[in-house]
Amino acid sequence: MLRRISILFIIILCLLEYRFWCANDSVLQVMKLQQTVRKQHAENLALQTRNAVVGKKIANLKQSPAAIEEQARYELGMVKRGEKYYQVVEPIE
Repeated sequence: MLRRISILFIIILCLLEYRFWCANDSVLQVMKLQQTVRKQHAENLALQTRNAVVGKKIANLKQSPAAIEEQARYELGMVKRGEKYYQVVEPIE
């Protein structure tokens, strides 16, 4: 009788250990999910920082015509009428 109870407890213990380590809601799965959450949080912070910078650029462009001109010159290579554009090219060695 005692032997059967011991075997039953060992089987139950094995099943609980399996569930603890290998099931869908196991400790290993929880640790993986926590790591994923930490990575996503870091990515979100980087994106929030980038969005803040873009928001400041947009606000600056809305308020300042000089900023619009600067952006057009820098990104599009635009030149005002009457200006001369000189491009200096370094020789290739």
